[in-house]
Amino acid sequence: MKATFRNDSELYNFLYEAVNDAVEEVMVKIFEENEELVKKYVYDAYAGEHYYDRTEEFLWAWNYKVRKTSDHHNLSFLSSRVQGEFYYDPNVMHYNPDKAQHGTPSESAMPFNTNSWAYKAVESAWGDAREYLADILYQGKTGPLFGDGAWRKKRDAWTPLVNKLDRGKIFTWFEEGMIKQKLKVYKR
Repeated sequence: MKATFRNDSELYNFLYEAVNDAVEEVMVKIFEENEELVKKYVYDAYAGEHYYDRTEEFLWAWNYKVRKTSDHHNLSFLSSRVQGEFYYDPNVMHYNPDKAQHGTPSESAMPFNTNSWAYKAVESAWGDAREYLADILYQGKTGPLFGDGAWRKKRDAWTPLVNKLDRGKIFTWFEEGMIKQKLKVYKR
């Protein structure tokens, strides 16, 4: 069935909704791709269960939103935008010092003497580290508090995500989303 439009406004609204739906689909794909990469690079990098109780909250601390914006002084379709934003939301996680989760552990959570230089240095510096956790994990900045091990190495899921998106995945996913809306997209 072909769409028919009585005026420019109906055409612009149709296109605006189609683009919005396609951008939503792209954001879902980015979210799913990130989920896969976080599992691979952060959680599967080592078996951490015997060191602490994993919450997997970091996996769910990523989200996206799709926004429609427009220039209210110029109501043409060309002044309208649909934006997708993928972001890290540390507030999804819980800081639990008694289980050494997402920040400085409490003294009771420490497997060694809390008078050590390593504990004293970290205790005063961190506290709740949720806001910085992506940087800490991805850059391998966990520090020596629990000794040396796989948890101290870089577990960067961001760079592989960006590399995948840079290889044209965003356009491919957008094109697929537009095809679902019965529209063909042509590259210039």
